[in-house]
Amino acid sequence: MNLNNAHALLIGVGGDDISITVDDATAITNVLTDPNKAAYKEKNVCLLTEEKATRPNILNALHDLVEITKNEPESTVLIYYSGHGGQDRNTNKYYLLPHGYNMNNKIDTMIDGQEFSKLINQIKAERLLLILDCCHAAGILVNGKSVVSKNQNTEITSSNINLINHLNSGEGRVFITSCDDNEQSYIVSDAKNSLFTEVFLEALEGKVSTDEYVKLTDVIYHTSNEVPKRIKKANSNYVQRPIYKYIENLSPDYFICKATVSEEENIKNYLYSEKKLQTLLEEQGVLGSNYTSHFLHQFPKGPLVDQHLIDDSIIEAYARAIPATRAHLYIKKANKLRLKVNPEDHNYIINTAFIIPSQHAAPIDAWLNIIDIARLNGPRMLAALLLTIPNYNLKEEVREEIRELIEKLKTFK
Repeated sequence: MNLNNAHALLIGVGGDDISITVDDATAITNVLTDPNKAAYKEKNVCLLTEEKATRPNILNALHDLVEITKNEPESTVLIYYSGHGGQDRNTNKYYLLPHGYNMNNKIDTMIDGQEFSKLINQIKAERLLLILDCCHAAGILVNGKSVVSKNQNTEITSSNINLINHLNSGEGRVFITSCDDNEQSYIVSDAKNSLFTEVFLEALEGKVSTDEYVKLTDVIYHTSNEVPKRIKKANSNYVQRPIYKYIENLSPDYFICKATVSEEENIKNYLYSEKKLQTLLEEQGVLGSNYTSHFLHQFPKGPLVDQHLIDDSIIEAYARAIPATRAHLYIKKANKLRLKVNPEDHNYIINTAFIIPSQHAAPIDAWLNIIDIARLNGPRMLAALLLTIPNYNLKEEVREEIRELIEKLKTFK
């Protein structure tokens, strides 16, 4: 991941009874700009809170991201908005309510949902993550008690889903809301941040990461599990479930920022969460739709892949890092992914009858045999295998070689 091309816009509107939105946006900014944590360049991170979170400032910051990504197509953009937002009961229009908004002058003081969506859709980043915490429109829950902003107008009803439905989908564009439209954003008593942001911060700091970088799947895994679990523990009468939109367009290398955990913690977390993460992705529909119907369709079925295209260092790295005795597990997963794209292609998967038993071969020979069988079944099968084999403990230069190989396979003829 190129952190020089990583940009973020954090907005915490603030206001009566929702000053926590300022704390949330500020806390995320602190993690992102910490060189020992997320490691974003400070000049690439824009924080707008309270009197700075006005309509003109927010729109100008979005325009800046549009211009920046025109020249940086491989960039990563994270946008976080916490404050009022929702649907006008009278017109059904969606609005974000920045600092100083006036219900009697919506055009000049509020941000129309279509206007906001148009700018988001113009941001041409390779990875765009938009997080909306607009569930304060109907108030917030502080330790189970509803707190309604004094300035909140009853004309506006909470509706995050309505807004993200206006945003364009596409590979690398993912949108998250802190809870569903009929739920509220919860704040545990004496907590520094809202519950969703507290959990999101943990993910950004690499608590569940299995790589040098934090993946979007880490964020999805942690927030979708921990937010409902913690709110149930705090108050069993309430429910808060983050909503994920367009996660079917995930790339396997969707990195958000640098992780802060050690290599030892990485290995421990990987062994603990690999199975749980796969289960979660299957439940969310990511595993089936992302790695197959969406992502694997980018790779041609054939012809067979030339052997010289696969660098020996990749096979050597697999042999050093992954026991050949576990190879059958990844072959099984890869075949499953391949058949989800084309169920009729049973002749284009890895036939285990041709795999040398691991106990009869040196690790390097075993992995050479596996990769060889995969390449003979075409780019799509080889890609499925490369996406399935874990790479958390491979050196960064090897991971980069794998990424380059995957890109080459997309256009292989």
